[in-house]
Amino acid sequence: MDIVNATGLEVFLDGTPVLRGIDLAVHESETVALLGGNGSGKTTTLRAVLGLVPRQAGDVSLFGTPLDSFHTWARIGYVPQRGAVNVGNATIWELVASGRLPHRRLFRPLTPTDNAAIDDALAMVGLTDLARQPMMHLSGGQRQRALIARALATRPDLIVLDEPLAGLDTASQDELTDVLERLKSAGLAILVVLHELGPFQPMIDRGVVLRQGVVIHDGPLQSADGAPAHEHTHHHDDHPTSGLNAWAAGLAREAGR
Repeated sequence: MDIVNATGLEVFLDGTPVLRGIDLAVHESETVALLGGNGSGKTTTLRAVLGLVPRQAGDVSLFGTPLDSFHTWARIGYVPQRGAVNVGNATIWELVASGRLPHRRLFRPLTPTDNAAIDDALAMVGLTDLARQPMMHLSGGQRQRALIARALATRPDLIVLDEPLAGLDTASQDELTDVLERLKSAGLAILVVLHELGPFQPMIDRGVVLRQGVVIHDGPLQSADGAPAHEHTHHHDDHPTSGLNAWAAGLAREAGR
């Protein structure tokens, strides 16, 4: 059974077509990367799959259930871009505890099961010793790990991340990669939006490359010349996506686009 199955997705924002017939699938225990340059439609695809933006056409099912009838959201842990989350004065523990809301009634005290899930999530991302620290005092990498812990607190079967590496230094990116590798080893399915592959490249099972709202590649991250895709997606100071765009353009030419 596909955990995510989307076919023919079309999304218009302010009357402008952003997605044009996108197909996307994520299988059990699979790590899939949505790749593409700025404006390619990566984040919109993710948000359409989760029902966060309306679609003008296409079908989406989650865990075999049509999106419009899907209600077991606790099975999905969502990690938005860091800037999209206002944590105020919350501590790490308080933020992670909010991930248990799908499992309990509002204002009810936490149960032993809730506390165990919170502790497990903190341990998974290596933040147990910092649990009582205010979020505002954390580094970018620690904040990102805390957001992942919040998603894990629901004990999901699928974790979805939107640009988790954005704005992180090399050391923080490596720490985050270790976390994602542990999640993959634990059997979670992972759908991640990436601007560049970076250190995630070895753990990606399949890449879906978008260009101008169209899928131009869906499969192993192997370029047209047979070299690993990460050789085409390294950072350039002046044009950070030029390597990826060159590779994508080559795939597009091969496909006759």
